[in-house]
Amino acid sequence: MGSNDDAGNLTLVRRSRGRALLRPLLLAGISVAVGWIVIGLVGAIDSDQVATSLGQLGWWQAGPLLVALLVRQTLNAVPLTRFVPGLTLGRSMHNDRTANLVGTLAPPPGDVMIRVSMFGS
Repeated sequence: MGSNDDAGNLTLVRRSRGRALLRPLLLAGISVAVGWIVIGLVGAIDSDQVATSLGQLGWWQAGPLLVALLVRQTLNAVPLTRFVPGLTLGRSMHNDRTANLVGTLAPPPGDVMIRVSMFGS
């Protein structure tokens, strides 16, 4: 009777090891696929055309664009104030802008690391 239980446990251990190995491989495959798609999309942007289009904006359009940017930044920062007790909206906005900047310049875990270090200080 004991040998059947041991064989069953051995099968479960093999299955869990197989799943443990499959998960990182699946995540790596998804990451590579998403990275390939994003790089393809970013490479398709015509930077000269973007600069030309921005040059055609009128001087008065800067105000509404800045207001829209401020509203967007505020709306992006509000959920963080709900999830982190004691975090003010101003600090949340600062944290979000900093993480966005670091995420633009540094490798992907950089924005998470800056957020964690900012919360710890």
